[in-house]
Amino acid sequence: MAFILAVVIVPIVEEVIFRNFVYGFFRFRFGLGFSAFASGLFFAILHPQGLMAVPALTVLGTGLAILREHRPSILAPIVTHMVVNGFTLTLMKVLL
Repeated sequence: MAFILAVVIVPIVEEVIFRNFVYGFFRFRFGLGFSAFASGLFFAILHPQGLMAVPALTVLGTGLAILREHRPSILAPIVTHMVVNGFTLTLMKVLL
């Protein structure tokens, strides 16, 4: 159940919130670079992994925003987020 939550449900919900609403809010007012970075940083700060994960999550969130900018729908960032979460959970299971 945790795998389904982390790999399917959470990416859908987070992408709708962060790439549609947060990124969309910034993008309406600012350029691509600032909007992608600001939404990526917001995405990172609100994650529960702690301060050590903020740089990596900011890069991920920024990349997902750029992907959203260059695709006609939110599907590409959702699928990418699912793959990243699935890979991360699988790697954690193998290493821990």
